[in-house]
Amino acid sequence: MELEPTPPITHVMPIWEPSAQEPASEQAKPVPLPTITPVAELRDPHGPKPGMPKATRRFADPFAEDDDRANCIRCGYLVEQKREARGLKTCSLCD
Repeated sequence: MELEPTPPITHVMPIWEPSAQEPASEQAKPVPLPTITPVAELRDPHGPKPGMPKATRRFADPFAEDDDRANCIRCGYLVEQKREARGLKTCSLCD
């Protein structure tokens, strides 16, 4: 009994062709785009709050011998001296 080889099975998808587009009707008018309104500038959550003095330094240097300041345990930025003196470990932005 001789067996014939099985023909290979292939799954081929048809070639993609773009769908036919209907021509635009004479009555169709282009939709006007909405006017652009200015967007309020978003404030950086880790930047200074409005009305607060700008910090000269943003991070404490743990490797400097003369730097004994602390970084915030939440965001990593420099904790204000008044908050650090009270024993707080977070900056005023994360509080």
